[in-house]
Amino acid sequence: MEKEVVRDIEKYNKTLNDANTGDVIKVYKIDTKEKSKLRKLMVFGIFEGVEIKLTQKFPVNIIQVGFTQVALDKEVSSIIKIEKQK
Repeated sequence: MEKEVVRDIEKYNKTLNDANTGDVIKVYKIDTKEKSKLRKLMVFGIFEGVEIKLTQKFPVNIIQVGFTQVALDKEVSSIIKIEKQK
């Protein structure tokens, strides 16, 4: 039972910065209380439950959301909690 809990914590404790190029991931949570950051992400279609693809990691993270590509710096990427898709 404890091992399952630890795996769940590890599963949901990853951020966009932990993903690899080419990964298709699901946004689990946007971890911020700043409404302005949340609003900016939502304008680009980035919100909890959406599936995104990481297409580039350097010099900034570039993700694809539907037909839109968005560049995110490491700070913003760190507030996007993810769940890797299979």
